[in-house]
Amino acid sequence: MLRSMSQHSSRVPQQNDSTAPSTSTARATYRTVLAVREFRMIFLAQVIATLGNVVAQITLSIMVYQRTQSPLLSSLTFALGFAPYVFGATLLSAVADRHPARDVMVACQAVSCVVVGTMAIPGMPIPVLLVLLLVLGTVAPVFQGARAASLPDLLSGSGYALGRPCCGSSRRAPRSSVSRSAGCCSS
Repeated sequence: MLRSMSQHSSRVPQQNDSTAPSTSTARATYRTVLAVREFRMIFLAQVIATLGNVVAQITLSIMVYQRTQSPLLSSLTFALGFAPYVFGATLLSAVADRHPARDVMVACQAVSCVVVGTMAIPGMPIPVLLVLLLVLGTVAPVFQGARAASLPDLLSGSGYALGRPCCGSSRRAPRSSVSRSAGCCSS
């Protein structure tokens, strides 16, 4: 059974640790923030999860267009990928608070892997794919909430101030770059 990140105090930089960024003595840099192994892993997991969600959403929209020749259904499919974020974040946000962050993040990624693997089965009916897209979109904000809850345990002081937006940009950058390269957004 996995232990929560707060129990790994030996891995979490403390304020008096020479590698930990401190607001009073030294300013944090991206180098010091990325020197924390657990933060790097969470950052990488966030980038991979976001890329996977965006690619699944765009691929499903393209597939709906190819099967139906309807730009309306294709755009509705793309928009449907964002709808669960509202409900998932609202209804399931307590999951990240009531369970250890690491367990929640691992469970969310396991569910995402199973869902995307199921979506890849050839000949899957479009309604089933849309339901799977809803499940994928519902799990993503739970992962993001657990990730956000784990950051104060990993980074302290000004390191947290740099790490938090760093993870936020890891969510936005892949979404916008993949969408632009697929021709979904004009730049």
